[in-house]
Amino acid sequence: MDKAEEIFAEGIEDRNVKTIRQARVLFVICLMAGMFIIFESDDIFKWAAVLAVYFFTDSFYKKYLRVEANLADDMTGNDIYQFIGQHALSVNCYFGIISKKIRKYRIIFLAEYFLCAIFSDSKGYGLIIAVLSVVVTYATAWIKKKYFICRLVGKLKPVEMILTFTDSFLNIFKFLLILLVSLLFCVVFLGVAEGAVEREMVSGQILERFIGIPAFFVMVVTGLIVLLAGYAFFKPSAILNAALKTAMVIGIAGFICILASARLWYYEINYTTQKITLVHFKEKQYDFSDVERYIWKSGDDDETEKTLVLYLKDETVLDLCDDGAFSSEQGDFEKAQRQAWPQSC
Repeated sequence: MDKAEEIFAEGIEDRNVKTIRQARVLFVICLMAGMFIIFESDDIFKWAAVLAVYFFTDSFYKKYLRVEANLADDMTGNDIYQFIGQHALSVNCYFGIISKKIRKYRIIFLAEYFLCAIFSDSKGYGLIIAVLSVVVTYATAWIKKKYFICRLVGKLKPVEMILTFTDSFLNIFKFLLILLVSLLFCVVFLGVAEGAVEREMVSGQILERFIGIPAFFVMVVTGLIVLLAGYAFFKPSAILNAALKTAMVIGIAGFICILASARLWYYEINYTTQKITLVHFKEKQYDFSDVERYIWKSGDDDETEKTLVLYLKDETVLDLCDDGAFSSEQGDFEKAQRQAWPQSC
């Protein structure tokens, strides 16, 4: 490959701070979304991996095909097709350099996708997602090259405004994808981590366990979303750096609190032994007979879906909907719950 194209590519990349940051975040999003292939039971969320691959590939190529501000001296305009001809560079060679630079990232996330697919319960569906991700990343690169050549010879001028509008729309969708994947990743990853450290449930018993408080989960989600979205979409500054560091601290603190809560701050309702175990650093146990009263309250979004609230004799209130950052269950707890505290009462 020609050294001139390599130097030119590095020079263009250096002028795309925001796009570089977006590409880094979207690569992380690709890795996060890959976990859904093996851990997420709802198949529709697994398609986030394919979308993440598209947006990462798109952003990676953009940092070599346009600039965020006018270049110095004789280079003007935001798209390099406007001035690449002045430098006698080979388009094929230039795109070959970009393909070489993205190769290691492709190997990493595609290896993750295929491994997750192989070890997932729905191997066929997982392999479809992995194969489509391969197709999407290479198809996006091919389209980028063909689009660049068309712009270079002036073929797409009549639809330039439409393409600009589409690009702006996709930026919004990219932001929403980062939010969605970050939220789902927190649910999946924290669920796995919490399950690894919580006390083992007695085999054969029907029970449900509520761990931590909702604020801990909010801390993790907020910390991760602010960190990723802030890094990707906002201009670097001292204020932004302080906000990102604060978000990281909040997220890590929430994560530590959730893990600690799995042992130190939870309550468990055991329908087999008819015991309620409350652990707030110290353990306290109740019998079902200690429940003075209970109510079934309607959900905020669905009035037909009711959740249980227990009022114990020592004025302790257990809200089985709003308590806990996470919950885990064993056996048919919903049937046992309604047998112990019928909704008709």
